[in-house]
Amino acid sequence: MEERPPSRPRVAWEENRAPQESSSPPEPHQVCVPGMQQSGALTAASRRLALYKTEKDAMEFIETFLKSSEKEEAQKRQFLETICTLCQAATCKSFSQCLNAFCQRFELAENIKVLLEEEPRDHLHTAVRQKAMLAIAALSKVEVVLEGKKESLLQACFRSVFLLPPQTDMQGLNTSLYLETLDAMDTMLQALVLSSPASSFTELQTILEMLLPFVNCQSAAACERAVGRIERLSDLLATCSLMEVCSTSLGDDASPACHTEIRIPILGQLLGHLILCRAGENWEISSGALDALYHLFRFLLLRECMAPPEDNPEHPERQREREAENTSWLASPSTSNILMAFGKYLRPSEKQDVVLVAIEAMRDSSIYDKEEASSILDAAMKEPDSWLAEVPSIVRCIYENMACICTASARHRLDLLLHRDSCAACQEGGREAGA
Repeated sequence: MEERPPSRPRVAWEENRAPQESSSPPEPHQVCVPGMQQSGALTAASRRLALYKTEKDAMEFIETFLKSSEKEEAQKRQFLETICTLCQAATCKSFSQCLNAFCQRFELAENIKVLLEEEPRDHLHTAVRQKAMLAIAALSKVEVVLEGKKESLLQACFRSVFLLPPQTDMQGLNTSLYLETLDAMDTMLQALVLSSPASSFTELQTILEMLLPFVNCQSAAACERAVGRIERLSDLLATCSLMEVCSTSLGDDASPACHTEIRIPILGQLLGHLILCRAGENWEISSGALDALYHLFRFLLLRECMAPPEDNPEHPERQREREAENTSWLASPSTSNILMAFGKYLRPSEKQDVVLVAIEAMRDSSIYDKEEASSILDAAMKEPDSWLAEVPSIVRCIYENMACICTASARHRLDLLLHRDSCAACQEGGREAGA
């Protein structure tokens, strides 16, 4: 009997809490931020601030570290930890404007990226990756320090962690360090999403778009790690806290209809990939994908429940009963059951994206199971008016991929789909001519 792999860590995200202030803080010293005296662009107020000696020493250490040519692993960790200390102090002691200027002058974000790229890709022996991602999370709370730099930083983080060898292949791996590194990435991603209430869903969309290529890659280890991050982000998306962040950015006068317009453009593609991952042989990937699907379904139900009262007259108790009824697909998560459950709440463009992902998954080079991709199309063809309404896009996708699909069963499904769409197009043309 095959031994079941251990389940994934499920360490809950926690809000970073500011450290407790001591009852008798040291007297502040009047100091200048290192290197700022020569910068004419900075105002007099930002050149001279009352900083505690701890912050002064931290800034001096960062400047010294960046000027040194040889950097030991312990110094790298101290540099990253010092950034976190400064960012916490900015929140507590209100000198974020000064810290923003300091971060820009010494290019802290760019230097974190360099440290990540220097880490070896064949093993995980240090906490540099972990500390780097926690430093990025801390910097996300300081004004515009990461503006225009988030995507390159995320790409460096993802490549540095996801492209490591499988956990079982890394010699001398400290399991705790490995799990803490993944948890640090989750902390960073949550901080980036929640740091700017007005753009939380945009940030989430960007992160999910960057994660998908790692889901659809040849490395099972990279796929497993990426699916794990998607599962955590999906859980965040489904919680009321993220909706509350959105409500705050919309303002107190926002109507319930505003909430129903919350869109994650990549949602359909994401669902398509997760449904395909769920059917894979890798237990970690499969169970992670199923968990993510559950969280995304919760999000859709929440989006539906936030409709205006005239569109959603059900009593809250009835809504909870309906949620229990609709999540019954988890007991038997077949492709057909999943599509039937999600189909009630997906928008036409989201359904179309699920179908397009399934068509692309039939390519010979695809890592996905061809029969599972065929099952998605079979289920969609049972409800063509709902799932196959965007005929031109589906036909175009079939012709673009047909030359790369040699599996007989896959080509047969696509022939059936083409025939169905051709008939639908002819009927539509006939109706238009008659009108």
